[in-house]
Amino acid sequence: MIYKMEYQLEDDPSPHKRFYNALTSDTALSMFEQTCEEGSLTGLNVQLLSVEMLEDYHPSQDDGNERS
Repeated sequence: MIYKMEYQLEDDPSPHKRFYNALTSDTALSMFEQTCEEGSLTGLNVQLLSVEMLEDYHPSQDDGNERS
């Protein structure tokens, strides 16, 4: 399944998105948390806004944001 994580950075009012391939939303959330703790979002103040499972996701729908 593909999960879309929508989040906001403290210094940027616009929402950002990341996509994760995971079996469950808990796994996707854990992957996102690791990105915040040890990955490309390390040191940033990140507020998670939503987690959404995408039923009919196709890579062409990706708007250029990172996908894990």
